[in-house]
Amino acid sequence: MTKKILIVVMVLMYFTASAGASGTVGIKGRTKSITLIKDHVVEITFMEIHNNERLGAFYKIAVPVSKEYGGHSLTDFSISKVHDGGLGKLNPNFAVMFQYPSVKKIKEFYNDKRIRKALVDLKASANGITRLMSKVSKDQQVALKESKTYELYTLWMSQDKEKAGLMKEYSKAVSPLVKQLGASFPISLKPIIISNTKYVPQAFGVAEWPSVSAHDQYLESETFNKNKHYRTDSLMDMIQITGKVVFYQ
Repeated sequence: MTKKILIVVMVLMYFTASAGASGTVGIKGRTKSITLIKDHVVEITFMEIHNNERLGAFYKIAVPVSKEYGGHSLTDFSISKVHDGGLGKLNPNFAVMFQYPSVKKIKEFYNDKRIRKALVDLKASANGITRLMSKVSKDQQVALKESKTYELYTLWMSQDKEKAGLMKEYSKAVSPLVKQLGASFPISLKPIIISNTKYVPQAFGVAEWPSVSAHDQYLESETFNKNKHYRTDSLMDMIQITGKVVFYQ
């Protein structure tokens, strides 16, 4: 973990300290259990942080205020690689996931006069910030592991139905290898709002890989590269990043 990200982690420790996520420690490292609640809204914030002091100033205000609107932290990710930043050329080094009862509560949070004032610090802390809101379709417990590598992906499907249908061909071709390499897909959400663009993506998800090398092995495989064109042709745009879950305790 870089010095910059370590400082960010320290700044955000209070953000998740009282979130209610339970954790355990095993032979292969720590595990964090998070709860996704049906019909609640998950806000994923991708940030390219460069000023930790300004970020800290924002969260000093935002932490207690968010709780007033029913918000609580799910988890944070330290981003190690951006495979595709999308048309917006997103280049985050950190991602934060919060859960709120509704979009209305999120909007009320950002419209709070204390937050409107504090947003000056948030904007000054990063070169780029993108917020994605996605709805939870079912109650779900998800175990996130310190030893694993996580891939966060956001997909904008082609508006051409025939092209969009090629994603099924891609999935069919690569699924056996994905399973063989030990990957799983613990989180899958339906996006409803995204900042910085009027085009709302069709899917957001988190894939769990045993390691960075397992993910790299997949991307370098003949199977992936032979069938990658199906994925490319089916999409209008995508964001694909990998990193680690941040543990604070």
